[in-house]
Amino acid sequence: MDPFSDILSLLSARSYATAGLSAGHHWHMAFPGFNGLKFIYIRKGAFWFRPEAEPEWTRMEAGTGVILTRSARFMMATDVTCPPEESPEKKRPRVRETVNYGGEDNLLLAGKMEIDSAASDLLLQDLPLVLRFDTYAKENSSLSTLMTLLFNEKVSEKPGASQACDHLMHLIMIEVLRNGMENSRSGDGVLTSYTDIRINKVLRALHHEPEKKWCLSEMATIAGISRAGFSRKFKDTTGLTPLLYLTNWRMRLAGKSLRHTRESVKLIAFKLGYHSESTFSTAFKRVYGVAPRLYRDQHLGSPDLTGTE
Repeated sequence: MDPFSDILSLLSARSYATAGLSAGHHWHMAFPGFNGLKFIYIRKGAFWFRPEAEPEWTRMEAGTGVILTRSARFMMATDVTCPPEESPEKKRPRVRETVNYGGEDNLLLAGKMEIDSAASDLLLQDLPLVLRFDTYAKENSSLSTLMTLLFNEKVSEKPGASQACDHLMHLIMIEVLRNGMENSRSGDGVLTSYTDIRINKVLRALHHEPEKKWCLSEMATIAGISRAGFSRKFKDTTGLTPLLYLTNWRMRLAGKSLRHTRESVKLIAFKLGYHSESTFSTAFKRVYGVAPRLYRDQHLGSPDLTGTE
């Protein structure tokens, strides 16, 4: 897999379509935060949108949408002068039909992506709270196609429509996140590194064989850069040295194994290329602040997916 897909796999990312919502011209509602990624797309008409903590409203017209990348209460309205009502969303987290709030002139579609909270910073650290997109923009033609397919499946009564909607929502989420990655090129961090072809080649190799005893010269050869130039480029792009990135990636994999399996610490260490359990434990503690066994005691059996309701 490519490095970005590896991240989504590590986070156990899972998306699903939720309720559609229609409203008249005098409607205003406050929605609870969601501990994952929340997707909103305007299919017809127009809505006003703002995170509750921000004062400015944004007008969203048909073809536009947002993804909230972190838990934050937000407001949606067709008339911002109306007093807001509290959304009953917590009581019906996965209603599939369109909920009508007094009219059909304005219609939105919604979805969510659940991710493993223990490693969510890998995906979210470089992204803003709100990712905005416009399916009518020329560069978003594939997103426009996916949204049309989603709407057609949602209103159909074909066998498997619900499952198809969930798969389409996952593709839509990935497409918007890709755009978010493109827009984060000016900064440093893991997401930025996925857009650099030479560094991406190295990440792909490291992710494919994390247990291998990698050396800088070998990584530089894969990138097609001199060893000194590669070290600078990698650090400038990811914010980490190559060997520190490798260690952190190994520890992320170890953390997931400790949270979700009963494999022994020794076996996990061996699978990640450590022949000494104590060396592995030292590296793990440097990243997570606690020893592997204590980390497992703290996390095993507890819900890890953000957004699980």
